[in-house]
Formats: sequence, C-alpha cells, structure tokens
Amino acid sequence: MIKKAGVGCGGLMLLVALMAMSSDWKSVVTRTPTSAAGNSATSVPAKVTRPTVGDKVAAGNWEYTVTKTDMQTTVTWTRFGNTTDAKGSFFIAYLTLTNIGKQNVGIGMQDFALSDGGGITYAADPTGSSYATFQNLTALSLADEYAPGVPVNTLIMFDINPAATQLKLVLRQSSRTTIDLGR
Repeated sequence: MIKKAGVGCGGLMLLVALMAMSSDWKSVVTRTPTSAAGNSATSVPAKVTRPTVGDKVAAGNWEYTVTKTDMQTTVTWTRFGNTTDAKGSFFIAYLTLTNIGKQNVGIGMQDFALSDGGGITYAADPTGSSYATFQNLTALSLADEYAPGVPVNTLIMFDINPAATQLKLVLRQSSRTTIDLGR
C-alpha cells in the first residue's frame, strides 16, 4: 500500500509563492522540525527579516544605512533664512552611504523613492539638496561619483501626505530593495 505525503509539494509551492510575493525580502530561513522517529516534518517559512532604521544594507555597489528620520512642515536651507514649506510634510531620511564596489560610482536623489502602505510612491524633493548642504551634509548630485570605502553622510527629503504610514525607502540602484522606516 502506498501512503501519500500530502504536504511536501504543497508546502514547497507555498514557500516559493511567499518568496516571489515578497520582492524586498532580505532573507528567508526555513525550519524543518523532526519527529521523535527522525522523520522530517513539513518546512515552515520563518519570519521574513526586513531592514530597518540603523541596519546596514549591502545592495549593488552600495552599503546603505538610514541613521535617523524626521518630519517637518518647513525647512530652512540657507544661512540667510530662506525657507520652503511642504505641501504636505517633509519626510527626511538621513543616510550614510558607502561605495562597496571596486571603482568610483555615482548616486543621486533619483536613485531613491519613498513608498507608503497605500501604494503611493513619492519622488525625492529637490529642495533636499540645498537642505543637505545647509546641514553640512553631502548633497547628492547626478554628476558626482564617490570613491570605494569612503562614507558619504547625506539626506533624502520627500514631500508626503502627513497621514502616510508604513513608509519604506526604495533603493532604486539595487533591484528596489526597501528599508522599513518605522512610520
């Protein structure tokens, strides 16, 4: 008489489907418990680990670390007191970027986006470049390239709906890896 396992193929297909649906997963660990007789039970996917504020994320040519975040309705971007008001709220992500490649590589504001839990994607606000300079940080520019191993402290600023939640920084140079920003 032949016994059917019943779960083996279905469990494997479920694991593959879960991994495919999670385009921004960092790692998936599977656990295979065994019974007293030593027989393997079904594989169960463990909790997916997603990078968050403070985590170093190596992806593509870069190591990204979001060091902190901030929300402001107005930013002052010159020593003369020039200000810009957000249409919603400015969400600011402070980052340390390190080129982990073997040659100089460029990165700019266009290489980042912000997404929220409602499926809305925000582009970086160009005022962020002036605000970064005023904060004594590096203003990312399309024309600049950065040497390997040298940390770059910068910020990326987005004008967003103040009610937006489940914010994620999208790293466009690295297959759209995301960093959970905890808001």
